[in-house]
Amino acid sequence: MKKALTSYDILNVSANASQADIHSAYRRLAMAWHPDRQIPSNRDRADKNFKLLQDAYNKIKSPQDRDAYNQWLRSRTNRVIMDQNQIVNDNAPLKSLLDTLETMFWPIARKNTTPDRKETK
Repeated sequence: MKKALTSYDILNVSANASQADIHSAYRRLAMAWHPDRQIPSNRDRADKNFKLLQDAYNKIKSPQDRDAYNQWLRSRTNRVIMDQNQIVNDNAPLKSLLDTLETMFWPIARKNTTPDRKETK
């Protein structure tokens, strides 16, 4: 499964970067991807990347926004972990069925594959 990009990933900064580092990274990338600074054939791609940069920066540009975004990231991570645990729990009936089948058929399978078994003619 592909990992979703966070605003920190998009801006290429660490999650514990200072506000000044985040602002500097945004300005550098915004200058590089601004659609007016691109050749005509690259403007559509630049426009998409520029909007992505703006969205990422707007989520973490102030300490209050950043705190709210980090809290959202933590809740999303917890939700994924809970969803994975739910998947495991949802498979409990299947595991129970497999355990029952193994209990029923293991002696037969073991008996048929025992090397000491003498063949009768």
